[in-house]
Amino acid sequence: TRDFFLLPADAKREADASRRAFAGDTASDHVASARAYEDWRTIRFTKGPDAARAFCRERFLSHDALERVAETRRQLRSLLETAGFVRRERSLRTSVSGKDALDVAVFRAVACAGLFPKIAAVSKRGRRGVLARTHEDGRVEFHPGSVNSNSVQFPFPWVAYGEKVKTQAVYLRDTTCVPACAVLLLGGELESPPKKNENTDAGKADEKKAVVSAGDEKDPSRFDSAGTPMNPTSGSSASNDSVGVLNGAYVFSAPTRTLDAIKRLRTVFDATLRLKAENPNLDVAVCCSALVSAVRALMEDEAKAAPKPLRAPEDWACPRGCGVVFASKKRCFRCGTAKPEEDARERDG
Repeated sequence: TRDFFLLPADAKREADASRRAFAGDTASDHVASARAYEDWRTIRFTKGPDAARAFCRERFLSHDALERVAETRRQLRSLLETAGFVRRERSLRTSVSGKDALDVAVFRAVACAGLFPKIAAVSKRGRRGVLARTHEDGRVEFHPGSVNSNSVQFPFPWVAYGEKVKTQAVYLRDTTCVPACAVLLLGGELESPPKKNENTDAGKADEKKAVVSAGDEKDPSRFDSAGTPMNPTSGSSASNDSVGVLNGAYVFSAPTRTLDAIKRLRTVFDATLRLKAENPNLDVAVCCSALVSAVRALMEDEAKAAPKPLRAPEDWACPRGCGVVFASKKRCFRCGTAKPEEDARERDG
């Protein structure tokens, strides 16, 4: 189903600001889409189709595309219900929910699992924006249509993406910022990192491959710190260990006990998925509540320990969700919305 966000030529700023408002501070195009769909779905059910169409006009959404999404969703849910993987909805009323019901932490994990191995490492943070790197392409940029384009606020140093587009540069479309623990728990097979062998060209090639997506090109070792958010109590290097994914293309470093816990959780998680496949009626939330709680706690700990975005004390946040605006600017550079105190002065004047 095609993207249901519209970008009219005469209202690009407003349309872009609307999309960013749906995303909020999640750094996720997928969250923006999910929230837009749920808001439209709720309005259509509670207020009728005319109100839903008015909502689409106001928020620059395609009503017809949303209808197709709803139909596709019904078909997929029907298949899952028939197979016994989800319970049948008793009525539309019980299934309608607003954006506040979206569990963003779980959403990130699901996006990571569904999109893997399409991941990229955030490589440069600063007030001028963020770049990323993939092991296939090196430096990549966020597509101008992404909510992460020109963003300086990334809660985690990894993104999962839907597709790459190559024009003057390689762009990532449909991106979601994801925690390192989601990559390790729900991504590909965990591997021992490539061993350094300075005596052979092959060893040097392997070493270079392991840091090809380094966070800072001047300091390749920073790539290993992609696992740092899982290390709120930084210990000595002797107590740290590393694991790789995608044949060593990405290497994660964290305390040994943290990685051991992740490996154990992954073993239990994989076993639970096999049980669910064998017995679709198994209620994972009930029988495996401890596992779910452990995974959630791991993600929450990583979020708390993640580096805070660079932001000067005088900078301000756009009320429409576009992100941080420099203190010297009286209006948002993306949507033109006035700084709150400036807007108040204009109204009073």
